[in-house]
Amino acid sequence: MDLVAVDTCTGTRLYSFLSVAWGIIADVDNESERFRSLGNARFAVGAAIRIAGLFQCYISAFHCY
Repeated sequence: MDLVAVDTCTGTRLYSFLSVAWGIIADVDNESERFRSLGNARFAVGAAIRIAGLFQCYISAFHCY
């Protein structure tokens, strides 16, 4: 069983299993609807945008107050 502990900036610890990995796939699927005209390439475009956004969140996580 894969268990993940996530510590937030507020000090809260959240536990999750399996849903973290499947959550990003669901997000990419939902958010890529606006690129529907690209065909199957919409998933690659949506994933790149989503990953870039996560990277930006990861960088800003070091600035917790």
